[in-house]
Amino acid sequence: MAFKLDYTDLPGATGTTFRPKDVYVYGDTLYAVNDADNQYSVEVFDLAGGGKKHLGSIKEWKHGEATGKFGGRPNGITRAHDKIYVTHEGSRTEIFDAKSHQFLTCIGNGSWGTGPTQTVHAFDVLLYKGLVMIHDKRYVNFVEEQAIQSGVTPRIYVRSEHLGETNGTYGMAVDEQTGLLYSTHPAKRIDLFAPDGIREGVSPKRTGQLAYKNVPYDLDFYEGRLFVSSNGTEKFCEVNPRTGEIMKDHTTIGGITLQAPEKFCIRRHTLFITDRVKNGTCVYAIPMSELK
Repeated sequence: MAFKLDYTDLPGATGTTFRPKDVYVYGDTLYAVNDADNQYSVEVFDLAGGGKKHLGSIKEWKHGEATGKFGGRPNGITRAHDKIYVTHEGSRTEIFDAKSHQFLTCIGNGSWGTGPTQTVHAFDVLLYKGLVMIHDKRYVNFVEEQAIQSGVTPRIYVRSEHLGETNGTYGMAVDEQTGLLYSTHPAKRIDLFAPDGIREGVSPKRTGQLAYKNVPYDLDFYEGRLFVSSNGTEKFCEVNPRTGEIMKDHTTIGGITLQAPEKFCIRRHTLFITDRVKNGTCVYAIPMSELK
């Protein structure tokens, strides 16, 4: 699978109204988080048959009698067990039914803080072995997946140690071979946690920390290999997961030279990556066979 997805694939969109921030692929469905000013949404595409057909948008939703919408710039998305999770800077993670796109509940009450139902903004979300993990401005917050029920506000199970308060583009991924959570941080580092050791009331500390040459934005694993997007000259690289050293620069892949790559995921043996070019932000799909 190889393509470029941009505003021309979204009916009525322009280069300034569709600006993909994050991308996630589940089966034949691609989800693109749109953080264009005053256009916050999740755009859903069908990849069946090698196409990229627009299926619909999540922009507003019913929350009881009220109408909900993204109260801050959206920035992260994942899907697991028939639910879609979307983080945004309004200090909430919105949760939707994956089939109907109906609103179910949220993590964080929209009020910035560290109470049992609050997050300090929300920048990225990942699910692993029954835990919902949300990276906010200070911590990684852990919520039990079993607490996610329609109409019920789940409580934060436990928070990590304070990681330093910084706005930025965050990404998380689990190394399936070791079970370790890798999390980017704007302070030119990658933090490591052990989710299997999470206990209620015991704030988990980092089990390790890797220095990175540039400011890392996002990361993901593919068959044991770690890939990282960042600023700097080396914008997309294969990285040694034990040391954080750049092993190979993949800023240019085949005929594509990434200019401002940020968040990405690797699914279906394919790299799906946002390239945040001004007024021309897009998502590339690139076969992993090209990243030798």
